[in-house]
Amino acid sequence: MVQTIIALITGFVGLIAALPNVQAILEASTLSDLIFDVIERVPKVKSLDSKELQLSQSIKFEHVAFKYPTAPAEKQSTLQDLSFMIRARETTAIVGASGLGKSTIV
Repeated sequence: MVQTIIALITGFVGLIAALPNVQAILEASTLSDLIFDVIERVPKVKSLDSKELQLSQSIKFEHVAFKYPTAPAEKQSTLQDLSFMIRARETTAIVGASGLGKSTIV
């Protein structure tokens, strides 16, 4: 009888000690479902194959300015007086420090 009680107490202590791990496993399972939903989703916009976009003429940007609509009034525009040309059938790289508006152009 004493051994049975000791075995039950030991089992309950082990079960209680395992509960935080069970919670972490359940959270990981939920997050993995969300991650796989993102990985497996089919985009609504068809991605362009690099062979599909062939320019026959140049693209010219002259005095372009851009400011995000949600930006505070006192914040500067992301792009100010930007001018450049992308020549047809040439590769153009847009480089610069973080936050200068490179992804806004693309």
